[in-house]
This record gives sequence, C-alpha cells and structure tokens, in this order.
Amino acid sequence: ELPHPITHSGGVCDDLEQVTLLSRAVVPIVMVGSVYEVPHSIGDKVTSRGLQYYGKHILEMVNIAHTAHKPLAVSVAGFNPDGYGNATQSVAHHADIIEVNFGFPSRNWDEEEQRFTTPCDAEDLAPIVTDVKRRVPDTPVGVKLPYYTEPDPLDEVAETIRELPI
Repeated sequence: ELPHPITHSGGVCDDLEQVTLLSRAVVPIVMVGSVYEVPHSIGDKVTSRGLQYYGKHILEMVNIAHTAHKPLAVSVAGFNPDGYGNATQSVAHHADIIEVNFGFPSRNWDEEEQRFTTPCDAEDLAPIVTDVKRRVPDTPVGVKLPYYTEPDPLDEVAETIRELPI
C-alpha cells in the first residue's frame, strides 16, 4: 500500500546517485531502469548502463530505498522476448516490484528496416509477462504499456492483461 499513486518513470533513475535523490523525494516508490541487456548487433545504437552495472549495484540501490522506507521497483525491458526475462533474472529478483516496460525503450530492433519497433500486440505481451512472473514468482509484477492510438488494439491488450499474473 502506497501513500499516494504518483511516482516517476524508470527512465529518470538509473544510478546510485539518482536512487539516493529519489529516496529523499515525496515519491512513494523508487523506480530504477529500465534495465535491459543490449544485443551485440545493436550495442552502438543504444545507451545503457547494462546488466553488469545493475548486477553490481542493485543491492545497494535496494538498501538506499529501504533505508528511506520506500520499496524499490525495477523496470525491465527487452529487445526480444527473452530479453525481458533475462533482465529480470539478472537483477530484478532483488526488487520489491517489477515493471515490464513495453513502452520506450523496450523495443525490438528490426534489422531489415534498421529501426526500433515496440511489441504491442496482445499475443506478444502474454508470453513475456508470463516468463517474467515465472522468474520472480513471489514479486509483484505490473506492466507499462506503449501509447495506443486505436481503441481495438488497446481493448485486446486490456483483455489479455486481465488474464495475466499481474
């Protein structure tokens, strides 16, 4: 239970200094990330502290947030379906809450078109969320969705999400 529902997005907190600052802010949780592994084929196209940084510092981040009496949420993302689960398995089992980030920057790299694409179809979401939850069965899991401009895909996604373990 949180004192209020307003918090920041994961994109503004990705290192120890920012965790310390947000632990002192009025936000009810500290959200870190998004955390993702970067495939070698696109490594020079994104900026990320990477799993190695988070693996080294996640326990300290948890301790900082908990000292401030706040839960630490970790946002995980992926460039392919396995990437979400791999990020989860690497660092998120220390978190109090997991956010599966289907919005920016959790995008797939389309080699043919040389651009990022967002997995936003209902059939894309279910196996990813199920895999993440399987890897952290005792941790609450939520989702961050991309922007939808049409009501039909949003209705499909909403129906799918109702059936997921989140």
